[in-house]
Amino acid sequence: MYQTSNGMRTMLQIANRILSEKNADALILGCTELPLIIQENDLDTLILDTTQIHIDAILSYMLA
Repeated sequence: MYQTSNGMRTMLQIANRILSEKNADALILGCTELPLIIQENDLDTLILDTTQIHIDAILSYMLA
C-alpha cells in the first residue's frame, strides 16, 4: 500500500463525488500513468485500467 498526500486524498474525494453525481458505472484509466497514482481500492466505483486490459488480451491471444 502506498501513502497518499492530502492533495491526492482531496482529488480522490472529488472524483468519488463526481462519479456519484453522474451515476457513473466505472472510471476508465485511459493513460498509462494513471494506474500508477489511482489504485483499485481508491474509489467507490469500478476502475478499468486500459493498459492492463490490453496486456491481458495480448497474453490470452499469444497463449491460445
